[in-house]
Amino acid sequence: MPLESSSAPQASASASRFGSRAVSPAARSTASIDEKKTMSPLTCSRAAQLPCTASGSREERTGFSRRTVRRAAGGVEPGRRRPVSRAASAVRVEVNPEDVYTQKLWTNQMNARQSLLALVCGLGIDVTGPEGKLLRPVEKNQLAVALDNTSSSTLSRLKAQGVVPGASTWEMLQLLKQKKLLPAANRSDGESLFESSTGELLLDNRRSFMRVNTPRLQGVCALAGTREKLDDFEIQEMSTNGNLAIVSVDGTRPIREAERLVVVYATNALNSGMEFAEAEMKTLKRMGSTPSLLEAGKFRIRLRNRHAEKLKLYPLDLSGRRLKQIEPDRNDADTVSFSVDTARDGAAVFFEIAGK
Repeated sequence: MPLESSSAPQASASASRFGSRAVSPAARSTASIDEKKTMSPLTCSRAAQLPCTASGSREERTGFSRRTVRRAAGGVEPGRRRPVSRAASAVRVEVNPEDVYTQKLWTNQMNARQSLLALVCGLGIDVTGPEGKLLRPVEKNQLAVALDNTSSSTLSRLKAQGVVPGASTWEMLQLLKQKKLLPAANRSDGESLFESSTGELLLDNRRSFMRVNTPRLQGVCALAGTREKLDDFEIQEMSTNGNLAIVSVDGTRPIREAERLVVVYATNALNSGMEFAEAEMKTLKRMGSTPSLLEAGKFRIRLRNRHAEKLKLYPLDLSGRRLKQIEPDRNDADTVSFSVDTARDGAAVFFEIAGK
């Protein structure tokens, strides 16, 4: 978020003074939020707050249902397959109830080197019987690991049952690969880079970067300036920190086959008059009030889709109502490109892509 010098970092401008004049932020290294130049009021019609009482369905009146917007925001409709696959393998951390007291495990809980494995595969806690006896067999897709700080006597009994002692995250990753519970090409390093066993999720803490790449959901959480090419979705420009992703909302059809999709562009959002103790916005001093403000930004994307020649893009308000139509920069038989500037095209988080 661009900042400028002030005795107290704050967002104090009235939304009515700058709503249509918000511009994409330029980099500055100062202290307080300049709402007039970087923030736009978040568009929200009454349809976002009140139930539908007018004649006709919400789809007929607005062109886009709240249910569909909810799915685009991460909700899953009953009976619909989740867009991210579940990991086939899992780490099972064994805990002896007796050690909770003798080893003071209520203060020495599962440490990071074990809990970080949840970024790669399934992770769960399994409570043993008396003296560390396993109450259920270890399945083929599981790696059983003793909780760090387990007593030596319990650890000996667990090892006799095929449970491995706790080790570094890196060593656990190598063991998962040896047992073919993790692909040999998995890029996780146990410190700052973690890739899921399915290959669909990638977290790189050094770059403040996360990527999702599945047939129905593709996108990133990343810093301004990030470019990324996914299977069907290419980010060619992203002017602000935030989330930029696309999701198919056409049943269970993948992105490349869907006739209806939603782009999510989530930038920083604040209340009007919100104040922080420091430029990094870690300590809240004043909550502020409505209207909510959304950081303006630009993005340019390229999409692979079999219906590319007839697709248009529509910024949506929070009820799913189309605000305007944006024509593609270019399109051909199987790809289409769009450019959006929320300072120009409206303060929106959701953008529908459809043929009609």
